[in-house]
Amino acid sequence: MADSAITKWIARPGVSFATRYGLALASVTGALLLELLFRYFDLPHPFAAFALSAIAVTFWYAGTKPGIVAVLLSSLIRGFIVEGQPAASLALCITWCSCSLPSS
Repeated sequence: MADSAITKWIARPGVSFATRYGLALASVTGALLLELLFRYFDLPHPFAAFALSAIAVTFWYAGTKPGIVAVLLSSLIRGFIVEGQPAASLALCITWCSCSLPSS
């Protein structure tokens, strides 16, 4: 009896595709907005800390694949907007994607 109560508590109901990937997009967007707000007030630029928090939240609540999307989004945003080196960021994402995809 206790086992069934624990399994029901541990197993969470299925969350839709849009909700999981929307969380990835929303959390990384929130990290970017906080970075831009900090930049506006001439405060230190902690995009890495905000992005890691967004990635952790996405992995925890949405799962592995949306978490990977959050990692790629934050890497691209960091390269294009925060650091201004799009070529290095894009090369890193392409390399990482090609390594993580299963070969056919």
